[in-house]
Amino acid sequence: MKRWMKLIGGIVLLAVGLLWGAQGLNLVPGTPMSGQTVFLVLGIVLVLIGAWPLASLRTGSAKVHVGLTKPRDGFLPIAGTPYVYGRCRACRDRRAVERYHSRQDIRQAEIARS
Repeated sequence: MKRWMKLIGGIVLLAVGLLWGAQGLNLVPGTPMSGQTVFLVLGIVLVLIGAWPLASLRTGSAKVHVGLTKPRDGFLPIAGTPYVYGRCRACRDRRAVERYHSRQDIRQAEIARS
């Protein structure tokens, strides 16, 4: 329900902001708002406010994992930040093993480090 409210609210604010901005630029003549700078500024502000919830719908919903979509809380959080690791533990471990066996100098550096 919350996603739908963000989507509808963002679209409405974006549309009204675009309309007011166009009227402020006198692209939509015949209204008392046409050619008024204040409506151009208000239109820009509404476009920015409307784009914010739409952008949050895209970035925080889910991440792709091995061809499947997992919810954001299915990933390991990075301590002290609001972010999560972009890959699950199994994928990160698999990449570490692949990197370890990719070149001899990398492998020697890992052995020396441990």
